[in-house]
Amino acid sequence: MKSSIFLRCGVWIGICVLSVILIGSAGICNAGKITNFSAEQVVLNPDGTQKSLQKMYVSSDKVRTDAPSFTGEGTMTMILRKDRGVMWMLNPEKKTYTENPLREEDWQRTMRRNITVKKGKNLGTEKVSGYRCKKKEMETTVKVMGIERTSKSTVWTSSSFDMPLRTQGEDGYMMEVRNIKPGRQSGRLFELPKGYTRVENMLELVGEPKEGHQSGMMRTNVP
Repeated sequence: MKSSIFLRCGVWIGICVLSVILIGSAGICNAGKITNFSAEQVVLNPDGTQKSLQKMYVSSDKVRTDAPSFTGEGTMTMILRKDRGVMWMLNPEKKTYTENPLREEDWQRTMRRNITVKKGKNLGTEKVSGYRCKKKEMETTVKVMGIERTSKSTVWTSSSFDMPLRTQGEDGYMMEVRNIKPGRQSGRLFELPKGYTRVENMLELVGEPKEGHQSGMMRTNVP
């Protein structure tokens, strides 16, 4: 039972982290780049029907994603604060959260260790969500929870963003960024909500907190 939960945790975290790693450089002020926006990441089945949807909010060096929980019930929120060197995972239903350091050197090390991208061939240009993108076929090796997987994918990248606007795997599943709305995002989106209790790991995050473990009550004000 626990191994199944760990596997689902790993897959869910892997999806979220891989999505956010791609926008990890958004805090760098590159001319012409859109670094403040909200959007939706839609996962499509091979037949084109929608499998899942997660909301994304980006504000320079802050990122938030609200995605369906890997348990199939409710949502899970991930907030990355590169400015403060912290990553929070929140369970809104149970009002619990985990906190982990997010240091720049760890970030870069994780990318190098877990993701290997081999350059592929160019496939021309195509518009995605209103932005002209370069279309490229790539081979990527991803390592999550000790499991390594190599796969081919097609990516569509725009010069306006530090992440692909569309990615399609060799199995036919596709992830596409839609409803992009450039503009300043509310700072409250990237703060811990009031009344949440800190827990130690993902199992506690989705389950019941340990008896008597209430030491992680969050501060009401986050600078």
